[in-house]
Amino acid sequence: MKGISMLKIKEILRLKCEAKLSNRKIARALNISHSVVNDYIREFRLTNKRYEDITSLNDKEILTLFKSTRTKSSKYPVPDFAKIHIELRSPIVTLTLLHEEYVENCPNKQGYGFTWFCNQYKAYAKKINPSMHLTHKAGEKTFIDFSGKTVDIVNPKNGVITKAEIFIAVLPASGYPFVKAIASQKKRDFIDAHADMFVPQGHFLPLVRAILWRSDRVART
Repeated sequence: MKGISMLKIKEILRLKCEAKLSNRKIARALNISHSVVNDYIREFRLTNKRYEDITSLNDKEILTLFKSTRTKSSKYPVPDFAKIHIELRSPIVTLTLLHEEYVENCPNKQGYGFTWFCNQYKAYAKKINPSMHLTHKAGEKTFIDFSGKTVDIVNPKNGVITKAEIFIAVLPASGYPFVKAIASQKKRDFIDAHADMFVPQGHFLPLVRAILWRSDRVART
């Protein structure tokens, strides 16, 4: 079964149980294969749980519940997580890239899905470095940083190439990311990136504007 993110698994269940959509409509809404939706709906029904029971569980408990419906045997080759752990030290290597390489090297290019791959790696990482395990509450914090890499921006009028910094923010509880290319790491661009970060959430933008307005006033006095 193809692995997908926990966010999409929850959305599949919500659209099926609350919105009462067909599997094909759910697949179109989430831009995934309807066969993937079929698989997760089937596994959900095998748990003999109500949707209300699922919503009270955290991500780890949901994954454990789904795993309990599957066979315990290794259907595909098991990744070398010790090697993967070392490769992830490179700033340009991601779990997505390593999963693609893993599948590429599997017989007939058939291997475990991305969700399984990530969860198994996290379980491995916690065993060798348990102090790195963190639990985050929704709405409590946002992690921000620059990627350390730049991208080229080409002016379509004159062909002039400038470098753009990559600003990244993540809500750790949900995993929602925000990524934006900005002109520099200077204070003004940094603050503007923060303001834009809250636009999808909507509710926080007026507060951010108020903070920026007050900051400007303090700076002028």
